[in-house]
Amino acid sequence: MENKFKEKWTLNEVDWHEHVPHHYHVSQIGVGHQDLSPDKHQGPCLRQAYYRIVVPKERDVGSEGNLFVGTTVHEKLQDITKKNVPHSIIEFPLFGKYLHVTYSGSVDIVKFKKKSFLPIKVNVCDIKSASEYTLPKYETDYNPTYFAQVYLYAYILNTFYLVDVFVQDLEIWYVNKHNYATHVITQKYDPKKGKEFFKDFLQRCTELDAHLQTEVLPDKEPMRWCKYCDYRMLCDSDCATEEGINVYTEEEIEKMYMEKTGKSPYWRGNKTKAYYSFKGGFKVEL
Repeated sequence: MENKFKEKWTLNEVDWHEHVPHHYHVSQIGVGHQDLSPDKHQGPCLRQAYYRIVVPKERDVGSEGNLFVGTTVHEKLQDITKKNVPHSIIEFPLFGKYLHVTYSGSVDIVKFKKKSFLPIKVNVCDIKSASEYTLPKYETDYNPTYFAQVYLYAYILNTFYLVDVFVQDLEIWYVNKHNYATHVITQKYDPKKGKEFFKDFLQRCTELDAHLQTEVLPDKEPMRWCKYCDYRMLCDSDCATEEGINVYTEEEIEKMYMEKTGKSPYWRGNKTKAYYSFKGGFKVEL
């Protein structure tokens, strides 16, 4: 199906990977997930978004590789969809303005129900490449961040673009990066929940913008992936530059590791890989 919205996207296109002030991508901001505990919260984090703009870092080889694999997976599944589900729109761009900020996003696939009576029913689909570690193991084992993102896409799509359709389901197509096995998780779309998420998203956009203008760090949002963040040292020290980063002794880091994980940093007399990963987020006294 022809995507008549492509022209609008081209006119307003901003590469969200550049992390520029005043323009934010849906997946960059997300929603707060205030109801989730840190072990269930999987981002995004406003402080990380702040750091990426104020203290930008080049993507390393691993990040570049993940981006390449993710792009390849997306293109492959979208090509398959074009051939087998011709009544669908691929890469549906979203763009909007709120107060002094702009936001954008892109729905991977809008799938129209072939035998649908009025109102026309659609499913909003998002493709996620995942490793063996992050791939859901069962129907309820899913990343709540991902579905919040698809909820935002569905609400923006249905409110400002395809206003006459009925969004029926949200789909996440998880693809195993190692063997390309695909697993689909579906949720019924609730427009009231979508509206709540959208309000939260806009509030977070303006909040981040205010922090950037005042050069004040956003509050920490402890979550599951903090230990892998490139800005762990800065965040731990509550500072925006490397001046003033907290310095710890090896013993202090070992103690923090045991307090946060409930595990010993040693296995058969040697430090574990998990401990070294944890330690990498701190500046160690020489």
